[in-house]
Amino acid sequence: NPTITFKVDELSKKIDEIQNAYKTLRDAIKEYNKEGYISVDTFQSIMALSPEYLKYLVDENGNLRLNEQALQDMAAAQKIAVLDTAKT
Repeated sequence: NPTITFKVDELSKKIDEIQNAYKTLRDAIKEYNKEGYISVDTFQSIMALSPEYLKYLVDENGNLRLNEQALQDMAAAQKIAVLDTAKT
């Protein structure tokens, strides 16, 4: 079924995007916690993915950390959305 194949490809692309965002955000956290700031290049990398990913960076007592649960929740919601559209 071409529709199902398309939806699987779409889901795969979403998963790749989230994995890339996770790696980029982890790199940003390491950079910030080591240097005290996020470089322009790192910031541009996050913005190129989507500005919405900035909300998953949380300041905790002067250290940056990743709100992993919120990122996982977003990934699950995107997966459900793609699978729901595959049913139609």
